[in-house]
Amino acid sequence: MRVEEAQAQLLTCLDSLLYEYGTFSFGGPRRFSLSFCRQFDVDEDGAQARCELEYEPTPVLEGLGAHNQWWSGAEGEPSLQERSC
Repeated sequence: MRVEEAQAQLLTCLDSLLYEYGTFSFGGPRRFSLSFCRQFDVDEDGAQARCELEYEPTPVLEGLGAHNQWWSGAEGEPSLQERSC
């Protein structure tokens, strides 16, 4: 399968994307975390690709608070391709 065909298949399948950020302390020092998680609907179990970046918290980053949002590819939502253009 060519890369273009695989990319088109991934953009049309029902998958989801999560992005989240905030300052947290999970058993260690407080860190500002920015993460993206893509879940692919490739079989019964699915697959995930995750990227998480951590930074020393600053007043500006702390001022952002915390937020998370899922995009599920549900009917009526714009596709990932439409969102990324």
